[in-house]
Amino acid sequence: MPARYLKHSSNNNELLLYIVGIGGTYGVFGDLLSDLALSNNMSFLWPMLEDTHDQRITKRMNINGDIEEVKTGATWASLKNTTSDFDALFDFIQKQGFSKISLVAVCGGCSKVIYYMLKNYKFKHMVNKMVLLAPEDYKLIENHPKHIGMKKEALHNLISLKENKLLSHKFMGYMDISSRTFLEYLYLKEYNTLPYFDQNADLTKLKFIDMPVKIYMGQYDRAIKDELDGGKSRIGFLANSFANAQYSIVKDVVHLFYGKEKEVVNSIGKFFNYKIIQKEGEKENVFKR
Repeated sequence: MPARYLKHSSNNNELLLYIVGIGGTYGVFGDLLSDLALSNNMSFLWPMLEDTHDQRITKRMNINGDIEEVKTGATWASLKNTTSDFDALFDFIQKQGFSKISLVAVCGGCSKVIYYMLKNYKFKHMVNKMVLLAPEDYKLIENHPKHIGMKKEALHNLISLKENKLLSHKFMGYMDISSRTFLEYLYLKEYNTLPYFDQNADLTKLKFIDMPVKIYMGQYDRAIKDELDGGKSRIGFLANSFANAQYSIVKDVVHLFYGKEKEVVNSIGKFFNYKIIQKEGEKENVFKR
């Protein structure tokens, strides 16, 4: 798989691993996190998993041994490939000699990381600390007003053996998505590993995630923006479901912290006990738990 891989010359066994969500490269965070890693004498890895980009063209060998171009990306992604993607990633990390991982996941990437950790304890034990940026509860996406009618259309296409047919409306209002991919992401419940929107949900499995965890959520993220307490009870419910987690609600930002990425990365650096570079007069504008 393609990746941004920066191996530090010190041969340190520590790696900062960055996992993004569906159809989003989130390059600002990628740039800042890679700088943070290298300034702390550790390596950085940002893998481009199957669903990292919304659409792209790649090449593969078909059953006849011929090379052919195929369309791939989040538009046609299949969650059944999540485990094989992470297996390949974990194999590469081990072969590179890393034994200690600081992990940052964002949006739908948070759910994928948790899903894999619950299945692969060797990977989990290598993660020293973990940050979850704007974790998604897919139930909230399912109920998004932009998705009205899409489930019915997707099911019709599936029954008609047109599972790869693109839906007539865009996923989250911005991305083309196939019928099968839409149904997998929103209705295969085993992949919705962080269903915190319903505070009666059973999150007991998260107690197995026992490394220190920090959750960041924007004040105006759709998951909490309408909560009377500013989202503290909902994000607190998620944090308390882990064995050792805390949270921060970042002021005056929406889902992906636009304009305050550096502030968030500096806070992540402090959580990881990294050395950070902060200009004089800069302050961390974060609500504390």
